Amino acid sequence: MDVVIQGKVFPNTYETAKCYTTLDYIDKVIISTWNDETLESDCENVVVVKSPVPYTPPMNLNLQLVSFNEGLKHVTSDYTMKFRSDQMVMKSSMKMLKRFVDKKGFDCDVKYTDGTGPKGKIYAVGMGSHFPYHPQDHIFWGHTEDIKSLYSCPLYKEGEPITPTWEGGFENETVRIPCYFGSHYFAKFNSEVYEHIENYKDFLLDTSPSRYRAMQISEELRDKIFGVFPRIKMWWEKYNTGYMYDLYEPQGEYYYDEEWE
Repeated sequence: MDVVIQGKVFPNTYETAKCYTTLDYIDKVIISTWNDETLESDCENVVVVKSPVPYTPPMNLNLQLVSFNEGLKHVTSDYTMKFRSDQMVMKSSMKMLKRFVDKKGFDCDVKYTDGTGPKGKIYAVGMGSHFPYHPQDHIFWGHTEDIKSLYSCPLYKEGEPITPTWEGGFENETVRIPCYFGSHYFAKFNSEVYEHIENYKDFLLDTSPSRYRAMQISEELRDKIFGVFPRIKMWWEKYNTGYMYDLYEPQGEYYYDEEWE
């Protein structure tokens, strides 16, 4: 299986990539970053891919979409894992995640409205329950075809109403980033969600008047098309901490907390 690490290069990004290559189920690691980075790889199983920095409004979604999709072009495996460049999942947790997905599998009983997909569930580090269409985007693991579908949403364009203008405003102005790309994926299973995206002020903001309908569809679908991981040990270099369970869980994010091995 291939891994894509996306984002700017942090001091430990390259060492993290090399560490992942020592796992027996990882074939290669692709670091997808920007043209102004100086990083080069001397490890045959670590590939460095560079691309121009796109138009970048607040919230950095375009950076994630462009860098990850560029990395996906170099994936040759049936499955893909996605990581941020400032995070390292400890080796013991990486092994645990492999045992977990081997046991739980990727079976998915629902299809896109056009009948073409998905090939299976996508696993996420956590799933939001207080916000509609909100898979946490730090880590994903799924069929490569499905991961590409998840990240096929349009880039923010300058001047478009839905494009963020500042880092905030979730109550009445800005769609949360996981809700933005998550809603485009949920729409593949229920075409009503396209209406929610078009009329995002009515459906996708924290105080939207018809938010309840978006929450209904989200609750109906999220555990059918996504799985969640057990809690992991991670080092988040940017913030000098582990994964912020104490921040995200009170906001409604949930994980696989049942006994499974």
